[in-house]
Amino acid sequence: MPAEWEQHRATWIAWPYLESDFPGKIDAVRWAYCEFVRHLSRVERVEILCHNQDVAHDARTRLNRLQITGDIQIHQTPYNRSWLRDSGPIGVLRTNNAKPSWVSFLFTGWETFTDTALDQQIPDFIARTSARDLEAIQVHGRKPVLEGGMLDVSGDGLILVTEECLLSEQQQRNANFTKSDYEEVFASALGATSTIWLKYGLIGDDTHGHIDNVARFIDRRTVVVAAAEEQDRQQYERLQENIAALRAFRTPTGEALTVVELPLPESRYCDGARFAPSYLNFYFANSLLLVPTYNDINDRYALGKLAALCPHHKVVGIHCGDWIIGGGSLHCSTQQEPY
Repeated sequence: MPAEWEQHRATWIAWPYLESDFPGKIDAVRWAYCEFVRHLSRVERVEILCHNQDVAHDARTRLNRLQITGDIQIHQTPYNRSWLRDSGPIGVLRTNNAKPSWVSFLFTGWETFTDTALDQQIPDFIARTSARDLEAIQVHGRKPVLEGGMLDVSGDGLILVTEECLLSEQQQRNANFTKSDYEEVFASALGATSTIWLKYGLIGDDTHGHIDNVARFIDRRTVVVAAAEEQDRQQYERLQENIAALRAFRTPTGEALTVVELPLPESRYCDGARFAPSYLNFYFANSLLLVPTYNDINDRYALGKLAALCPHHKVVGIHCGDWIIGGGSLHCSTQQEPY
C-alpha cells in the first residue's frame, strides 16, 4: 500500500444523501463537499459516487452553481453511507503487476449499523469502473473485517493501528483475532512488515478507535500525533500513552520516529453525544494537504504546523464543523487510487 502522499490517479468520494447521518446538517455538509471537490479537482481526478439519479442531480447542481469545473466524474450506484475510507477498496502496488490493483475486506458498519449490503458492493463497482483488478482478502478461510480508517502506512513497511479498535470486545470486528493474525493480513495484503500498536483512539470516536484521528505518517519516519489539554484528563492520559509508545518505537533496523504533537480542537456535542474532531483526519492529494478545521482557536496553529512539516504541499483548511456531526471528516470520506 503506497503512502497517501504518493501520486494518485484519482480520489474517490460518495455524495452524502442520508439526513439521518448528518442530523439537521445534510445541506451544509453537501456545500462543504463542494468546497472539498473544488480543491481536489484542480490537482487530480475526483470520482464521485451518487446513490441514485436525484443524488447525482444534487451534486451536479451544486457544483455547477459554484462553477466547479475541474476533473470530475460522476457515477450512479447505490450505497448505504458516504464513508468510502472504510467501505471502499484499498489501492496497492503489486510487484508482479504493471499497474495498481485493489484489495477489499469485509465491511460491517463499524459493528454499529446492520444495513451495509449496498456498501459491500462498492469495491466491485470501483474496481470495474477504474479497470483495476480486485482481490478479496481471506485469512484462515474467512474474509476479515478491515476499514481503511483503522490503518495508516509509511509506504515502506510501517503501519499504524490502535489496539482499542482492532482488539477490543466492544464493536468487535474479528472475534478471536490476535495481533499476529492482523499482522499477517497487513503483511500479505498491504506489504506492511512492522506494526506500530498504539493503545487508544479518541474519546467520542464512534468507530471505537480509528487511527486516522490520532496518529498519521507525513513522511516515512515522521508521525504527527494528537495531544489533548491536561484539563481533559481522561483524553490527555490516553493520548500521552500513545505519544510515549511512538517515541519508544524502533524499526527493525533500529530507526526511531520523529514524533510531532498536534493539539486537538475543542470537542463538539450534539443531542448529548460527544464527537471527536481532529486535525489528524487530513487528506493528502497531489501537491495538496487538505486539513479539517472547526472555527477553533487551534485551527491556525494546526495549519501552520502541518505547512511547516509538508513544504512540498499546499496546505488548505476545509471547514468541517458540520461534517463532524456525521462522525468523521475529510479522510473518512475519501479513498485514493494510486498510479
